[in-house]
Amino acid sequence: MEIQGFHHFGIQTACYDASLKFYCDLLGFELIRDDLHAPKRLHRTWLKRGPIMIELLSPKCNKPYNAFSNKNEGVAHLSFLVADIEEAYEAAKTFGATIRSRHGKDIYRIKGGKQMKLIAPEGTEIEIRDTEYV
Repeated sequence: MEIQGFHHFGIQTACYDASLKFYCDLLGFELIRDDLHAPKRLHRTWLKRGPIMIELLSPKCNKPYNAFSNKNEGVAHLSFLVADIEEAYEAAKTFGATIRSRHGKDIYRIKGGKQMKLIAPEGTEIEIRDTEYV
């Protein structure tokens, strides 16, 4: 199999409006398509920022989702690279985003730079870092 590129992340959310605001207003994604009343869902929304796309999904037939847990198998977090971690931190605070501290610090050192973690309204852990170092 020859993979040509990455297409999108699918994020399920029971708090659709809050998640949409988080990804668009704080992280800068643009709503490019909203399939209202998609089969079995109230919303199937496509968001895009540069080459990154997110498919934001409301529950099927209003059946509740299980709460997000980083103890589950599968995708643990999404990570975004920023030029200025301090600026990103101030934007997150101004927005009122939930910031997950580590050892009492909101921004902490990692190899090659700094990072912080946000919790999206639906529970997805969003890592914000200022280095590509792995």
